[in-house]
Amino acid sequence: MLRRGLALGGGLLLLILIVLGIKGCLDARAESELSDYADKVSEIVEETEQTSKDFFSNLENPGGLSVTEFVAKVSADSSAMDNYASRVESLGAPGGMSHAQGNLELVYQLRSSAMTQIAEKMSTALGEAGAERAMTAIARQMQKLLASDVFYETVTRPEINGKLADNGLESDDVPKSTLLPTGSSGWTKTK
Repeated sequence: MLRRGLALGGGLLLLILIVLGIKGCLDARAESELSDYADKVSEIVEETEQTSKDFFSNLENPGGLSVTEFVAKVSADSSAMDNYASRVESLGAPGGMSHAQGNLELVYQLRSSAMTQIAEKMSTALGEAGAERAMTAIARQMQKLLASDVFYETVTRPEINGKLADNGLESDDVPKSTLLPTGSSGWTKTK
């Protein structure tokens, strides 16, 4: 009877240790997935920031670029934004991050759509016929970029960082992201 009790107690202790070990592994895996997610989002955001700086720098001062070269650069920046949107959509949403992921996808859909429209209108805006209408259309797309900035900073980023903090990953916070610089040129003003 004593041996059975000891065997049962030992078996129960072993079962508890196995369950705790499995739980620890699952928790570590969940934290790792969240940390990897935050790293991927941060990478995309940082690349987006660089594209934005290049884009608005070219708008403010095209230098010696011909109209064709300038339009090609705008189109390249638009393609880069499409690429970022695709990368965001391909991210998995670990650990309750699905709502925040949906919001991040919306931010990048707005950005991609706006940049596509800007690229499509740019050559007309730089010409004679229809330039004013194209400039107005570009300014509207700049407002869409501003809306994506506001939504990212007030909804998406706090939600992602909150989920990370809930899982003890405050050091993995995703960075700020503002495409539309303050005090932008006439490209942002609607008529």
